[in-house]
Amino acid sequence: MPLPVPAPARKARIPSWVVTGSLAALIGILFVAKVGSAGGLVFGFLLLTPIERIWKRHDQQIRRPGLRTDMFHLLLTPALTAVGLVVPIVVWTIVLLPMRGNPLATTFNALPVVPKAVLAFVVFEILGYCAHRLEHELPSLWRFHAVHHSSTRLDWISGARAHPMEGLVVGSIIAAPALLLGVGPGTLGAFTVITQLWGVVLHMNVRWRMRWLDGIWSSTDYHHWHHSNHLEARNKNYSGFLPVIDKIFGTYYMPKHRRPEVYGIDAPMPASWTQQMLHPFSSRSKAPPATVVWPRTDPRDIIHHPLGG
Repeated sequence: MPLPVPAPARKARIPSWVVTGSLAALIGILFVAKVGSAGGLVFGFLLLTPIERIWKRHDQQIRRPGLRTDMFHLLLTPALTAVGLVVPIVVWTIVLLPMRGNPLATTFNALPVVPKAVLAFVVFEILGYCAHRLEHELPSLWRFHAVHHSSTRLDWISGARAHPMEGLVVGSIIAAPALLLGVGPGTLGAFTVITQLWGVVLHMNVRWRMRWLDGIWSSTDYHHWHHSNHLEARNKNYSGFLPVIDKIFGTYYMPKHRRPEVYGIDAPMPASWTQQMLHPFSSRSKAPPATVVWPRTDPRDIIHHPLGG
């Protein structure tokens, strides 16, 4: 399968951070307006796809391989994932109800609104980092997360490709410690939705670099490296918003003069939505790549991509 061709560098007329922030706000407004999955699909093709054509990172076709499958994911998977996410939150809420008044939770809930929100966000990010890293480094969890990473072309809709069991896995890992801290179920749900909406932007096929945010806030470049299949970039950039967590734990990867060109996974993944739902339960589902890797020396992997805006 031919690799995507890097788009020629062009100077964006609007600062990339303005476009990114506006897009995130608009996606959030549409979610609050409850446009639904079908409305999100229409919105994506009418607005996000033209933006990807203007600021394209890779010169790939709109009707690229796997697009139909990703459309099915956008229409069907979120509802199933939500069920998987809600179940552990409800179960842990009931189980931990007698412990919700512990000193840590009491101290947390006594904080003013703004510090409490900031602390809850940081806790959610750390727990999310742990859950995401476990999904990559535990074979029993990677078999589900591999569905998400199987896309060989990234764009706004590719982020919808996921296995519903991830909701159950992530919810089970995050819910208990967050609830013990005093973070409410509603807050957990809100942070999850915000993470998913920001994920739409992170997967987009745009060349925005926003270098001034490197290591501070997640960007498309940061997350595209997470999806790349370059050996030296595997198991890197787990955070949803705060790359500083990756820096602390040694999983941050953001080379200054390169951009990822190869995406996907080594193991084969079925093409259809139904087959991808069943694949993690088959014996053909492979273990994750090794956590400790060495940089490639193949000159074909040393790609100097135009950094653009």
